[in-house]
Amino acid sequence: MNKRVVILIALALVFLLYLPVLGNGFLTDDYAALYRILVEKRILYRDMLRPMIDISFYFNYLISGLHPLGYYIFNFLVHAANCYLVYLVASRIVLFEDRRQRYFAVLSGLAFAIYPFHNEPVVWLSGRLSSLAAVAGLWAIYLSLSHKGSRYWIGPALLWITGLFAYESIIGLPMIILVLRYSDRRRFLREASVWVGIAVVWALIHYGLAGSMLPDYGRNSLAKQDGGGLWTQSLKVLGRCFLPPLDRPDWMTKAFAGVGVVVLAVNIVLWLRKPARAFAVAYGKLAVAFLTALAVPALIGVSTRTSEGDRLLYFPSVFLCILGAAALLQLTRRRMVWWAVSGFFGIAGVLLIEANNSHWVTASGTATAIIDSTRGGGPVVLVNLPDEWEGAYIFRNNVEQSMVINGIDTAGVVVNNKVMRPEYLKMRFFEDSKRGDSTFISPVTTIVRKGDVIEVHNAGTGMRRILPYVGTRIYYWDKSRVKKIAL
Repeated sequence: MNKRVVILIALALVFLLYLPVLGNGFLTDDYAALYRILVEKRILYRDMLRPMIDISFYFNYLISGLHPLGYYIFNFLVHAANCYLVYLVASRIVLFEDRRQRYFAVLSGLAFAIYPFHNEPVVWLSGRLSSLAAVAGLWAIYLSLSHKGSRYWIGPALLWITGLFAYESIIGLPMIILVLRYSDRRRFLREASVWVGIAVVWALIHYGLAGSMLPDYGRNSLAKQDGGGLWTQSLKVLGRCFLPPLDRPDWMTKAFAGVGVVVLAVNIVLWLRKPARAFAVAYGKLAVAFLTALAVPALIGVSTRTSEGDRLLYFPSVFLCILGAAALLQLTRRRMVWWAVSGFFGIAGVLLIEANNSHWVTASGTATAIIDSTRGGGPVVLVNLPDEWEGAYIFRNNVEQSMVINGIDTAGVVVNNKVMRPEYLKMRFFEDSKRGDSTFISPVTTIVRKGDVIEVHNAGTGMRRILPYVGTRIYYWDKSRVKKIAL
């Protein structure tokens, strides 16, 4: 298939699949990036050496200002570029000696486009750090497989370091390149020594600028791995590569076991068919690349209850999609079967992507309503500020930064309490009930009028705030919309 046609298909698929989120606004860490570049006049380099997120946001700001549409289009274009790069990488991995090789490359790119468990980098603006890193990683792999000379590493090395300035999800890229290029032991050791040197250079740059090798959340996550924790977390991450999140641990355990049996059975049948040596070697290399790419999410972890953390699956899913395409084309030569299986997974992928899109649309609408409620001056109290909605971040942090970016006086805004997912799952809706001069807003807020003032009490923290009765506005999130309390 012509490369231009593949590019057009990738663009069309991405824009059609993610069209519902084009009207979304900024969320949580998006405001942190905007605050750094517009107010603090700096980029992210201390503790987390990820300047690419701020550089890309500044690029968007120069083009579209504070209108989020341009930022989302940028995310879409990056994702479409990755779909095309998956196609290019697959075309360089020779598994078949007939026309299946061409179908294999196209199917790999299409599978990546409709893979439903990595779309956080597409629908969340700050999640682009993962897709930007993947662009660098995939380009580096493509160059490595395209050039067999001893100096092939110069371009990939620069791309690797650039990608790490976006996100650490591609930290295992040198090992992946070494595995995919492996032909003999001597050459492997020679090239490995070069990559070790490059890694030392990157480590010195990272430590010198950031002052540490791991961000706070990374250190905290690794510190939690005691006993069988890391093993359990690795299995969960592996399972999430194949299954959507579900808030039923018992069902998820059974589903993980079922997927494990299916994957094992597919691979047993695959090897019983005695594939050609070229296929067996390339397939084995891809399996090692997939497991290597899973090391980062296995150490940090992803949620099995919501889509939170799916950005960590973005780079590993590249190799999973290529492996899936290879297995399908090897198991049968019938085009009808290819299209039937591809169609089944395609429909499932589209449905799951759209379900996740709806969560981000809800999250964006809620965030916009909360910000709009704080406009107009006067003391404003926000009750039940939502942390996220089914994995879609709303105001996990950076509330003050969001107000500054939107030109709101932060001194007049009070956040009484935040609600996390375990809290909002307990109730169908948060409700308000009034008795005399007292109003209770579930789950923890009581508002009492005392003459010319009102007292806002948070039963969870014990904090009491005294505010003037005249001019104070109180809003709360009831799980469906932001409502104003009549004092």
